Amino acid sequence: MWKNILLTVAVYLALNIVVSGACLSVLAVGPGGLGLSTVIAVATVISCVGSALFVYFANIFRVSAAHYSLRRMAALPAALVCMLSMQMLLSYAVEAASLDNLTEDVMTSMAADPVGILAIVLVGPVVEEIVFRGAVQDNLRKIYGQPAVIVISSLIFGLVHMNPAQSIPAIFFGGLLAWVYEKTRCLTLSTLMHIFNNGICILSIRYFGHDADMTDLFGNSALAIVLFALALAASGFVLKKQLDRH
Repeated sequence: MWKNILLTVAVYLALNIVVSGACLSVLAVGPGGLGLSTVIAVATVISCVGSALFVYFANIFRVSAAHYSLRRMAALPAALVCMLSMQMLLSYAVEAASLDNLTEDVMTSMAADPVGILAIVLVGPVVEEIVFRGAVQDNLRKIYGQPAVIVISSLIFGLVHMNPAQSIPAIFFGGLLAWVYEKTRCLTLSTLMHIFNNGICILSIRYFGHDADMTDLFGNSALAIVLFALALAASGFVLKKQLDRH
């Protein structure tokens, strides 16, 4: 099963690199042509679709309508509060650690581009859930128990981002999404959480700028951190209760 996991991750990364290079070479960038952010967004969409098609036709993970059941939607509000609270706490942590953001300029330009927004907010989350929760996590489950599955899949999810400012938060986000997928065995809830998370990132860039940090928005206050931590704990408790109920 590790063969399928490694092959899935390798193809996902290779497509991102190769397609991005090909689009930059083929599509016109600059005056009279497409903007760099649009070209990167197009490359992202193509590589994402390619990754989803690969895991399907390679019979690694065959996504179907059954993976998008709506029977757990009652848990969505708690799931979104949990995701938002975690995002706020991790933003404080990233700022405190002064982690390098290698994709800051690209993300800023894509946040102002309609195709970029589509790639980041919709296409990316949908495909990443198919690839990392579906293909990777389902194969891990054939080898390990639930705790190991969640830990390993979240580490893989974080590492493939290859950007310090994104990788560390992505490990924690990936852990939450992996846990939700283990509880539901359905991609609906984790996909909506992923879309919500990326959407909040785009909104914060568009309306506050990439240079704005948590201290600008909420102050350098221990109270804000405590409140976010309490919101995370409370929403996590409610989310677990709701998922255990079904």
